[in-house]
Amino acid sequence: MTKLFSAAVVLLTSSAAFAYPAIGDYAMMKGTASNGQQNANISLERSIMDFDATNDSFVVVETQEVDGQAQTTTSIDKRDDMITQEQVTQILTYCSMFGGVSESITVPAGTFPTCKLPTKDENDQQDGMVWVGDVSFGIVRAIGTQQGAEYHLELESFRAGN
Repeated sequence: MTKLFSAAVVLLTSSAAFAYPAIGDYAMMKGTASNGQQNANISLERSIMDFDATNDSFVVVETQEVDGQAQTTTSIDKRDDMITQEQVTQILTYCSMFGGVSESITVPAGTFPTCKLPTKDENDQQDGMVWVGDVSFGIVRAIGTQQGAEYHLELESFRAGN
């Protein structure tokens, strides 16, 4: 089941993932994953812990949990690989130009105006949807299929850094 979850969060942990680059940014997403035979409760917790000015990079700690079994990793993410609040504002303002649909959605963390965008796999085929909103790490909801596993994640809580 760990492989199932790992595949489900590739979208959220890739360089295309959304983040507000500030120390203290935090987001907790929770949901489910299923491969048709097994179902799992999953969570993804991300925090920006530090900034390395020498490399213009952030230290990001991520904890992935599948049915109570957690794995924590630390990564160094370049500032240029992380989206800014200004970019999220542009996506929300010009949603249809990005191929999306403007929607107001309610998740456990609250109700947010979002831009619902299709996601694509390595073969450029649509494999899910992501709802971008003005929150830490920019993702309010994500659903899709990767490597035969269906996943559904929603923002549980978030905090903006400083």
